[in-house]
Amino acid sequence: MEEVLLAGAIEEGKQLLEALDKAQLQIRAAFWIYYGTTPTWKLMIGSSHPDLTPLKGLIGPYSIITKILRTLSHSSSLEGKIEIIDLDHKFVKALSSYIFIGRDEVQNLQFSGCPIGGIFFEGLHVYRMEILGRLKNRKAPVTRRRNSLRKLAR
Repeated sequence: MEEVLLAGAIEEGKQLLEALDKAQLQIRAAFWIYYGTTPTWKLMIGSSHPDLTPLKGLIGPYSIITKILRTLSHSSSLEGKIEIIDLDHKFVKALSSYIFIGRDEVQNLQFSGCPIGGIFFEGLHVYRMEILGRLKNRKAPVTRRRNSLRKLAR
């Protein structure tokens, strides 16, 4: 991998995610990925908010992101590096089958040169991966299931 994701970019992406959370834009997936025929780092953002879906066209979602970016001190360094993706995107599907980071969490998971969910990721930095459809299929932790069974038995 020729280009390294710098600590400054990681922090800027985290600050943007926190600002998007503050605006209540329902960010379910947020991660940097190094990919493409001429590889570059892209900050991928997936949301369940109706105004931030790729189906809204290019102008709507990106204008919302741009407004929020302008409130941050580093706005120009992220412009052109953000891609709004659908929650059914192949990267999101692959990652969400192995990684879960909840809605109120922001993590810093970094991977390089690894296959996840059938896709080879040359570089990857994950802040959040919470996909609602996947939540329905997850079993409750054993302690919660036991407590539920105890309540039913009473």
